[in-house]
Amino acid sequence: MAVYIGVNKDGEDYEGVSKGNISLIVESLRDKKNETLLIEVIFPLTIKVTRKPPRNKRILWDQYHSLRYPPRYIPRDDLKVKSDPLDWRADHIHTNFKDMYTYLRNVGYYVDVLREPYTCFNASDYGTLLIVDPEKEFHDDEVHILKEHVHKDGLSVVIFADWYNTTVMKKIKFFDENTRQWWIPDTGGANIPALNDLLKPFGIAFGDFVGEGHFKLGDHSMYYASGATIVKFPSNPNDVVVGTSLNDQGRSIMMGSKSSKKEPKKVVPILGLFQTNSSSLESNDGNNMGNTLSIDNSKFKSRFLRPKMSKRNLSYFQNMNVPHQGRIAIYGDSNCLDSTHIEKACYWLLITFLDFAMNSHKSSLLQNLNRISEFKKIKETPLPLRISSNNSKAVPPDVTEINSRLTHCEELDWIAATSNKDNHHLEAPIVEWVTSDREEQQNDLIKQILDAEIIKCSQDAEYLIGSQADFSLGTSMMFIFSLSLIVIVLFILFVKRRFIL
Repeated sequence: MAVYIGVNKDGEDYEGVSKGNISLIVESLRDKKNETLLIEVIFPLTIKVTRKPPRNKRILWDQYHSLRYPPRYIPRDDLKVKSDPLDWRADHIHTNFKDMYTYLRNVGYYVDVLREPYTCFNASDYGTLLIVDPEKEFHDDEVHILKEHVHKDGLSVVIFADWYNTTVMKKIKFFDENTRQWWIPDTGGANIPALNDLLKPFGIAFGDFVGEGHFKLGDHSMYYASGATIVKFPSNPNDVVVGTSLNDQGRSIMMGSKSSKKEPKKVVPILGLFQTNSSSLESNDGNNMGNTLSIDNSKFKSRFLRPKMSKRNLSYFQNMNVPHQGRIAIYGDSNCLDSTHIEKACYWLLITFLDFAMNSHKSSLLQNLNRISEFKKIKETPLPLRISSNNSKAVPPDVTEINSRLTHCEELDWIAATSNKDNHHLEAPIVEWVTSDREEQQNDLIKQILDAEIIKCSQDAEYLIGSQADFSLGTSMMFIFSLSLIVIVLFILFVKRRFIL
């Protein structure tokens, strides 16, 4: 059983401790009787409530686009770890990302979990949307609303992606003896084609190169475990793109033991910081991404947000005084945040991203490592394809199915406070748990006294039982001895009398 506890809008300025309880009615049958026993179990709750944090301290964790215990073959994020082939831990802040969550809380950030589409949250409440290792597709409405949130509402986005390569996905297929079928991954470590659709309005895209290797960012030792690389990024002079030399892990997996010599490392971009601005609306909407986005399903090729804005509307938007526009920070590997098989944690990098996203502060370390001018010369490559012949929750086979699957937003019905008297309407006797702190202390004291008395009584009982056992044995022996003497005396008397007669 899970309980969701929230604070309504009327209590957003309240700070303190709230106490209450959750009561459950347990229905059971009496032993050897056709009677129903109803027992009320009361769980006491003590909740610390803080007032609504400032926006630059609030993070929204995207849980909605992570598959929960995948129904099909979702492969591992780190291809090197062959003993754990499935990504089955739900990618939640209370499972394999718990250490990251604890780190964020310790440095003063507040994390909310998004269980709904992007159309269901108030962007003005949060400073950053944190997307880590997503597997599901993004609805057209989500792509559109996120663009609006970033440009108009000042929402920033931090993304930690993962590897994606259709050739590698087919290579790691396996034959399932139960279903008698070949299982091919429905997506890679992350759904890169879906992420590219989400980032298309900003001119950002990941490729299908699977990189792996150790490297350093300043004084920080890093390990890139089966990550994606950046193949498209805005070329604004104030933006930051950082690269490093990585092994071609995808090629190594394809070649296997056939590759005798070690392949040279490739210098690839893996990290980017992008400050959005109104001019990017024209430059990114008018780019030629439709030609490079070679998707195997033709219906996906027409997935554009809307026609390009007219010059009149664009000039109006440019003249608007927008003091805070959102920022985007991306990194191609999420394994450094996932505590499952973590080798080198990169929580410091996440904090650096959040400082840029929340406060527009660029790390001097990343600025010194900026190589955006060099990576501008890299030849543009086609974007990754969606793998064909799959029917999972990660990648629906038809764009119309994606549009029809957008769930409705939750509507919370706040329950009015009730007293214990409201629950005492049952005919059967009810057992309650004591909820007050004072009564709990008294009960603990009474319990300790009773336990001591029970132990003492047990010891006395053992002594008495032992004494009684000894006494019973002695009595029995005396009785037998006396009876024997009587028999002997009677026998002697009988013999003497016979001789006299």
